[in-house]
Amino acid sequence: MIAGQNSPIGIDTVSLKELPDDAFRDVFLVVLAGCRAGNLVYAPQSKLRNLSRRLDPQSVRGILDEPTRSAIRAYQRWLELPITGTIDEVLLRSLGAHARGPYDAPPTVQAVQGMLTALSDLLQPDMNKKGEVTGVWGPSSQLAANTYQEKVRLPVTGQPDAATLSHMGLGAEDKIQENVAQTMIDKGAETVVAFDEYTYFDAMKQWSQHFWTMLNQNRAIGLAAEQAAKQVVLRRGEKMPLPMIFGSGTAHLQPARYGRGAQG
Repeated sequence: MIAGQNSPIGIDTVSLKELPDDAFRDVFLVVLAGCRAGNLVYAPQSKLRNLSRRLDPQSVRGILDEPTRSAIRAYQRWLELPITGTIDEVLLRSLGAHARGPYDAPPTVQAVQGMLTALSDLLQPDMNKKGEVTGVWGPSSQLAANTYQEKVRLPVTGQPDAATLSHMGLGAEDKIQENVAQTMIDKGAETVVAFDEYTYFDAMKQWSQHFWTMLNQNRAIGLAAEQAAKQVVLRRGEKMPLPMIFGSGTAHLQPARYGRGAQG
């Protein structure tokens, strides 16, 4: 296993940064399982997911209960407002819910709960059925980033850009800087097949058998990887995560440079 910056480091792992620039120059295909590739987005996705959960008042019953007060405090802390845990004028102005005229009735507790619930929903990034972030910056993550950036008055890009990561407190020591798969491509591997979720050994064993069978039938690497994942039978009705393909996924398996056969 080759570990990225924030991967679990053990006695059999090395940092990608320690490898020579041409470390994979003779490797056509690399398969990553249990090593989160495309991991530049995991940290901001986790931040968005956790913020979304903290802002959820858990009900819209119109009762200023402790979950609602906790959600209000989380909102106030996030936007650096006075932390009161109550529905005050500063909170309402931040939510855009303050009375705009002398005859306007103030928003009800239920209305504030509804606003916090809606905001919580908008801040949810892409997640799987287990509630785990996917590591893939899809439509939900873009919408969540747009919402975050708009609320904190950053340029609205929908991406985990430098300004957004900085505001989230993801400094150089926290954010995952390396995309493990892309780094392998940069160091000479032509194609990398990776999974954005940890994958059980039995599933990978099945997947590998189907994958190599299809490659021997001259299927394109990307197609073989995806079709093999769909043929895996897992326990408890779980599905094999579809692979991400980095590099030349339309290529076919070829002999390695020095005639040693295909390397993976």
